Amino acid sequence: MPKAWTDKKEYKHLKGTLYQLTSVEFERAVLPLVRLLYPDTIQAAPTRGLDRAGIDLFAWGEDAPYSLVTQCKGFKVTETELAGEQLAQCLASIDAFRRSGITAQRYLLVYNRDARNRDFREGLERVLAGLVASGQVEAAEHWPLDRFLQSCFGAMFERVKSIATTRNISARRLLEDVGAFAVEPIEEVPLETRRMVANQYQLRSATAPIAMVADPAATLLEGTRGSPCCLERLATGKRRRCCGPARWERAVRFTSRPPCSPRA
Repeated sequence: MPKAWTDKKEYKHLKGTLYQLTSVEFERAVLPLVRLLYPDTIQAAPTRGLDRAGIDLFAWGEDAPYSLVTQCKGFKVTETELAGEQLAQCLASIDAFRRSGITAQRYLLVYNRDARNRDFREGLERVLAGLVASGQVEAAEHWPLDRFLQSCFGAMFERVKSIATTRNISARRLLEDVGAFAVEPIEEVPLETRRMVANQYQLRSATAPIAMVADPAATLLEGTRGSPCCLERLATGKRRRCCGPARWERAVRFTSRPPCSPRA
């Protein structure tokens, strides 16, 4: 099941920002988010060929000229006012893409409102289905703001998780550059963990440190609830002996009010 993001402060802040943007400002704000899904995405030059073909953002493809083409619509009207005029703007951009003859694996229409208006939603879906039926694209979708942001936040979460769970990533890169090591990289080290509960003002509680010898990455990731973070104090001074214990304060759960009791 996709992870829910809508109650996160960062999600709400970003949604509020995108809600207010229009035209090129909305395109520029959308670009780094689309790159979470398609890292090679770039912005089409304004008033040039791709822009006139109804393409604001694109990513090159292998089987087709483009793996992704995106049209961005930043509206000023409210959701209840989203109707014929805005639908006409979207249909004009889709028609410009259709007439261009450009092929792509995926076509996305991203806009900064929701799709509660049935006429607006169904009008888009009929025309987008035509792009797929003609073979011009393999998939064509319209993404309201919430669907767009949830997809981007989900992609960001999966990317961070993948990086965090890849062991010895620095060692592996070094191995690729310089060849085999004389000794195996150390995976497990002496460390201490604790669990803490805090609000935005102060630390509310903390368990006693637990000493162990373990892989810090695996220890941090296993069974963590709330908002995990690492507070590293892995060295004092410029040098540290390998056998010296590290202190790894493992997970902090932030709350807006004092909890009844610390949660594991």
